[in-house]
Amino acid sequence: MNRIALGLSLAASSIAFGQVLAYEPFQYPAGNLSGKDGGIGFGEPWQQTVTTNSVTSSSLEIEGINTTGNRLTEGGGYVESYRTLSQTWAPADADNPVATEIWFSVHAALNENNDHDPFFECFTGVTLIRENGDEALRIGQAWADGVWGYSQPFVTDVRSTVNMDQTARLLVVKMSDPGTGAQDCVVDFWVDPPLSGGEPAADPTVSSVVYGGGFNRIKVAAGQNGGANWLTDYDELKIGVSFEEVTTGTPSIAYEGFDYPENDIDGTMNGGIGFAGAWSDAPPVNRTVDDGIESDCAAGVGGSGQTGGNGAGAFRYLDASYGTSGQPETVYYSVVARTNPENPVAEGELGWYAGASLFNGDDEVLFLGKPWAANAWGFDAQDGACDSDVNGCGFSAVQLSDTPSLIVVKMDFDGVGGATTSLWVDPTDCAEGTPEVVYEDANNPGFNRLRFQAGNGPAYMDFDEVRLGRSWDDVVPNDGGGGSDCPEDINGDGIVGFGDVLSALSAWGTTDAAADVDGDGIVAFGDVLAVLSSFGSC
Repeated sequence: MNRIALGLSLAASSIAFGQVLAYEPFQYPAGNLSGKDGGIGFGEPWQQTVTTNSVTSSSLEIEGINTTGNRLTEGGGYVESYRTLSQTWAPADADNPVATEIWFSVHAALNENNDHDPFFECFTGVTLIRENGDEALRIGQAWADGVWGYSQPFVTDVRSTVNMDQTARLLVVKMSDPGTGAQDCVVDFWVDPPLSGGEPAADPTVSSVVYGGGFNRIKVAAGQNGGANWLTDYDELKIGVSFEEVTTGTPSIAYEGFDYPENDIDGTMNGGIGFAGAWSDAPPVNRTVDDGIESDCAAGVGGSGQTGGNGAGAFRYLDASYGTSGQPETVYYSVVARTNPENPVAEGELGWYAGASLFNGDDEVLFLGKPWAANAWGFDAQDGACDSDVNGCGFSAVQLSDTPSLIVVKMDFDGVGGATTSLWVDPTDCAEGTPEVVYEDANNPGFNRLRFQAGNGPAYMDFDEVRLGRSWDDVVPNDGGGGSDCPEDINGDGIVGFGDVLSALSAWGTTDAAADVDGDGIVAFGDVLAVLSSFGSC
């Protein structure tokens, strides 16, 4: 299990846009939670020994925050539901004494069927668990007090003045390393903080210092029913690196910037966000190269990927499945692509394909790139209903070229096995205007895997900046590398965050104008400090 201390030690990672570390919206059918594996940033499905905790229809909605899916009803009786995160996250680590922070939020309310007195001896909450099984922090009810708060067992119980009732509340904690080098962690807490104006001021009456270190699991549990129905609802669990990411931000799904040394794609390539494991490519035909590629709407950070043809595919599993929940769901998918300038396409030789496909296990559900025999960017679908002499379901007016293009699809899953697929290529002003193509696909069961492949010839194609998200802004960085109104937003995602720190570190010592935030002609420590001092929305 990898430990990542969120500070300058993140230099080896490839976070390239605003991204929660973990997100669970409980987008499952009502019923047993055990075995469910949706969300973002998890390594395993939910586990519980009995079915007291269950998914209940409808979200805990809070004005100003987008919600999706259903909610979890916690049934008391010391029943525990666990889920392992994809990594260990550490807000304070003695080996990395750089001031860092991690945010954690949850929507919470008493269930409408609760008949338990919250002032009775009891507890309830969503808990962050350490690798050794100890509780790092519980957010919910500390103990027998009838108000929302947080606790670290045998260390501190902190209580707000907001009573527990059926009103949906936004509970937020910020865990900060004070930078002393010790494993202390400063905790700030809010109930229903204002959502505008950026990070709210801390209230010292509900702040405390606890033991820091990392956590790698989430637990939902309550105890001491006392003969009554102790029912609490939780929803929209988010772990992130900024206030916005765990409140109003739209969680993204995955990002791959191919920030690897030049080589054949192999099992050592495990960067990016939102994946369950490394790339696989057998035999090794597809490669990564040092130079990134970019379009007007997306900067190329790090390297890029290159297909090698001959029908050999490079695969990578996502850390969850999407479009498979049995409920309506929307996913955006984008990639920057071009024909390889060093291997130009001969005029009229179009009997080949190259693309970035979405798979459901071993089944290809959407092909995005250059369908077979096409001379323009487009997509093909699993149902094959639109295959003819030129295999494809939708084509852009943008022709194939060694000039990079941003290709975007939006999939509106209907919850019964189909999806409406919309296509944009090099969208005007990088905005979500009218799509070039809208295709009703009756057979798209969702996906959990990516593949890059080309065939029917050498078919060299370059791909970069792969993004999957819940909104247009998740997959289309509008200014392509930091606009003048927000120079600290180096990667152009609309948020100043760790992705921009990484962009500055990647350009360290160069004269890269986009990363030279302070304008002194060289990318250095001053530019990193400028980014760190401007975290938040542009």
